[in-house]
Amino acid sequence: MRRRTIPVLLFAFGGLVFWAVPVQAVERGPVVQAAEQSRDPAQAYLSITPRMSKKEVHQLMGKPSQSTDTLWIYAYDDGTIVEVTFSKQRQVTQVVNYKKKPKK
Repeated sequence: MRRRTIPVLLFAFGGLVFWAVPVQAVERGPVVQAAEQSRDPAQAYLSITPRMSKKEVHQLMGKPSQSTDTLWIYAYDDGTIVEVTFSKQRQVTQVVNYKKKPKK
């Protein structure tokens, strides 16, 4: 792997200092996945972005409680409901979440 450097300018004590700082690539894949998996399942919807595929949503959220071709509904024990709407091209168009208030 070829090391790359980034030139850095620093104004210190009225003078100009210039040097090169080495750059390292960081592999984020497993760390990001571990962070998403450790989250509360009812909050995983925050990671859903527009144009995500159905497969990506399924990997992130798991199997929906109810589903049609264009709407997946996830219901959680804490009253959180997440609705994910898909286009005919099987990509996310909208994510809506709400929390049902418990009946008194």
